[in-house]
Amino acid sequence: MTESRFTKRRFIAGAVCPQCRALDRLVLESSVDGADQQRRCVACGFNETMELTGGPSAIVPRARFERSQAAPVDHQPVKILDPGLIHRAAKKDS
Repeated sequence: MTESRFTKRRFIAGAVCPQCRALDRLVLESSVDGADQQRRCVACGFNETMELTGGPSAIVPRARFERSQAAPVDHQPVKILDPGLIHRAAKKDS
């Protein structure tokens, strides 16, 4: 087996391979010095190398569940009405 310069490996949950469209088969491998990252599919062998310019924390992938930058919404309570009470009140008014 050949020695790889990529040592830290982690699978990317929910990722789809751009070549074979396999789900949950992509692994992200980081280099020893943290300057390079490689995305590799274990199903078809697809490789894509990404170079980091500002160190290991320069490129942070966007999270799937990031909070919105929109202004917070003012919440209002919901009033639950009993249909039986509405029907009885309508009869009294008639």
